Amino acid sequence: MPKPNCVCTICGESFYRGKSRLKNIKHGVYCSRECFQLAPKTQKPEKRQKARKLRIDGWSVNKIADKLSVSKGTVSLWVRDMPRPENLIPKPKPEPKLHVRKQYVMDSQGYVMVPHPRNYKNTTYCGGRYVYLHRLVMERFLRRYLTSTEVVHHINGDKQDNRLDNLEITTASAHATHHGRKSRLGKFRCPVCSGEFTRALHQTHLKRATRFTCCSSSCANSMIAYIRREGFSKNIQHKIRRSLLEVFMSD
Repeated sequence: MPKPNCVCTICGESFYRGKSRLKNIKHGVYCSRECFQLAPKTQKPEKRQKARKLRIDGWSVNKIADKLSVSKGTVSLWVRDMPRPENLIPKPKPEPKLHVRKQYVMDSQGYVMVPHPRNYKNTTYCGGRYVYLHRLVMERFLRRYLTSTEVVHHINGDKQDNRLDNLEITTASAHATHHGRKSRLGKFRCPVCSGEFTRALHQTHLKRATRFTCCSSSCANSMIAYIRREGFSKNIQHKIRRSLLEVFMSD
């Protein structure tokens, strides 16, 4: 048995304790758990009294710890038997407002929009919450999603009449022709074959994120291969700038 090197602060009994456990001792050494429980609860009675007074005045644990230069855990032990001040009692949170989607809404052009069904994987609008009713009716009838090039036309012209008998699928150009919408057309000269052709301006490089407009896909492929091989030279840029000959409105 090692020789005793400590004396209990409470009962005065001698006992042995390792040197590593004696380094961080601040308030006393105890031979057993019973003696430790009999020891005073704190070695700072003045600070404890100040902490309890500040707690009564409505101070928080963090402010008291900063004021008395002690840890937050120590202050919590000093004031844990005291009621929480009224100014520190958290206010009840207001009930969250439930966002109830309307059964239907109208867009600026008069089309009816409804909340999209669950697991809907096609194009949605208004932050992904609504779909157009006439497109949804046609998709339910066809049992497939409509593509971006397919347009659903109201036969009688009533945009709010979304019966299946009043709907038909057309293209964007045919739909515009049916309603008599005029579009801006341009007369172009192909930068590859120098042939002249007419095309709507919104389908050309003037409105789209493309570098050039050709008369056909074969000419476009030839232009792409040339640019990859030779680069976007000044000669090509000059031909593209001079490709637009005339702008006019469709009949």
